[in-house]
Amino acid sequence: MHILADTVNDTVFSLIKQNNKITAKEISERLNVSLSTVRRNIKELRDNGKIERIGSDKTGYWRIISLIILLIPLVH
Repeated sequence: MHILADTVNDTVFSLIKQNNKITAKEISERLNVSLSTVRRNIKELRDNGKIERIGSDKTGYWRIISLIILLIPLVH
């Protein structure tokens, strides 16, 4: 069950990256999953800091959040 959920989550993220104006309804139709499943996945992506919504649900867009972590080697 987790594998399927992870696949849907990855696919939702991929669709948002491809089209940042895509709606939850459009994602639901493209993936042939329920709207509530898509909304749950979007909430998880938001909670994990991967996406944020800019503007309204009707006229807004998704912004992908990139976290850059700099690894500084320790000098001994």
